[in-house]
Amino acid sequence: SIVERKQKLYIIGDSLVADYYGELQGTVGTGRSGWGQVMQNFVSNDVEVVNMANAGQYASGLLVTAFPGIMHTVHEGDYLIIESGWNDLKYSNYDEMYESVLEMVDECEQRGIRPVLVTPNASNSTWSDKNDVRLSSAMRAAADTAQNKYVDVIFVDLAQISYDYLHDRYGDDIAVIDANFSLGTAGGDKLHLSYLAAMKWAEVVAQGMADTGVDFINKNFAWSVNDTQG
Repeated sequence: SIVERKQKLYIIGDSLVADYYGELQGTVGTGRSGWGQVMQNFVSNDVEVVNMANAGQYASGLLVTAFPGIMHTVHEGDYLIIESGWNDLKYSNYDEMYESVLEMVDECEQRGIRPVLVTPNASNSTWSDKNDVRLSSAMRAAADTAQNKYVDVIFVDLAQISYDYLHDRYGDDIAVIDANFSLGTAGGDKLHLSYLAAMKWAEVVAQGMADTGVDFINKNFAWSVNDTQG
């Protein structure tokens, strides 16, 4: 190839992670975004983020759609973030999700790809569940099994971390969470992410990777958005 191939960070997941069209907005409560859409900010220029997340996806669906396509293009040394759990309760089940995640991890390991497993972020839609965002428990169990089998599997419990962050900052003030981290105020959508939320949860995932020694996380990148609380 004339152009040298960059190391890739692939991402698969659901609408909480996916790309959206239109102008990203720094105003809180606006700019519907997926955290995969802004992940490039948090990695070095030597690594290319390829976000293949798509609305409505779940682990067993990813296993037969986005995942095979990525496996045709990966090179040894690439990374793959797998986020799932939100739609699995509706379209699948605990056991199917658990097995599907492990099957993807096994193939990644066989090809020299480092898997990163991520639970779905908390939101108003799951607030009463606390950190048990839909089938986060299945991803946690799969991550535990995978990490006992392979030393390099990364697990970021975004469900737990995001719930703790929001609760510590806003308590149980759902209206404030909606106004800042979802589109509840702007469009009545209490699930999907505002630009602020996408940036924060991408930062959390990147930090989780950095904590395991991943060396391409951009530690010099800084960002700020004022929330409604100042």
